[in-house]
Amino acid sequence: MAKAKAAPTKAKKAAPKKVAKKKPCKTCNTQTAPSCKRGEGLVDPKSSPVRPARSARVELPRFKSWSISRLKDYEKCPQYACYRHLMKNELGEEPKGAPLQRGIDIHEEAEAFLKGKLKAVPESLKKFEGDFIDLRRNGAESELKWAFDDAWRPVEYFAKNAWVRVVADAYLLDSIGTARLIDFKTGKAADYSDQLDLYAVAAFQHNSTTLLVSGELWFLDHGIKSRPAYYKPEAADKLRKKWGERVRPMFADTKFVPRPGPYCKWCFYSKAKGGPCKF
Repeated sequence: MAKAKAAPTKAKKAAPKKVAKKKPCKTCNTQTAPSCKRGEGLVDPKSSPVRPARSARVELPRFKSWSISRLKDYEKCPQYACYRHLMKNELGEEPKGAPLQRGIDIHEEAEAFLKGKLKAVPESLKKFEGDFIDLRRNGAESELKWAFDDAWRPVEYFAKNAWVRVVADAYLLDSIGTARLIDFKTGKAADYSDQLDLYAVAAFQHNSTTLLVSGELWFLDHGIKSRPAYYKPEAADKLRKKWGERVRPMFADTKFVPRPGPYCKWCFYSKAKGGPCKF
């Protein structure tokens, strides 16, 4: 008996090659790696659909204390004040320029003389030689650091609840309750009357027996003294309110919008100096 012919077998189709899924770029999340030139890695391909990554909102710190220098930095440019005082750990501390360092050095010399660490008046103070001798002879205190909470009550200088900080270059309280405050200035002579207003409040808060405050500015490079400004205790209430209103915007600010001006070309944080500011 003839054998039956076997049915022809069908050739098996080759299995389709697996195509690797394109993975979105980890950096921009919009283009596929490796075509994206900015790609620094890959993300999970299951994360579908691919959407542009939203930039995370940066929560900026806020001011909790102030000084006259901080306030003036803020009033000049809020963003500069934020970078300089609130983000110096992240962005680096602004280098001290030659004029600023010179001012620091001269203040240290004045402090050393008034505290008796130097026998003779330094050359930088020669234009006020007789005045410095009189201050030391009368027992003037130097570089006094005062701090107050938000109710203007005295606290330790580095206390957590310190709201405002003041440094008095020279302070002398006489037996009849008159406090003499002197602020030393280097560089050009300018109007610092608002600074004397703040020091007057601080003097009244520092010692409740004070009956009168006399504030002066000594421009050490020029041998010029400002006319003394006198304050009575009843003026302190108005001045406290004035400063509270003036610093309120700084404490409420959470955006620190830049305020560009001619000072930008010297700013450590400017775009021209490789800083984070767009100006």
